[in-house]
Amino acid sequence: MKKSVRERVLIVVLAVGAVAAGVSAIAIVGLFVMAMAGVFGAGS
Repeated sequence: MKKSVRERVLIVVLAVGAVAAGVSAIAIVGLFVMAMAGVFGAGS
């Protein structure tokens, strides 16, 4: 029983970590796109 609980906790932690990584990746890409758009906007 304790093993299953630990496995559940591990799965939850991994899932939360994956979601956090995805959100941070999207945020980084979004910031990069905004920065590029700003550079092109200033250039034109």
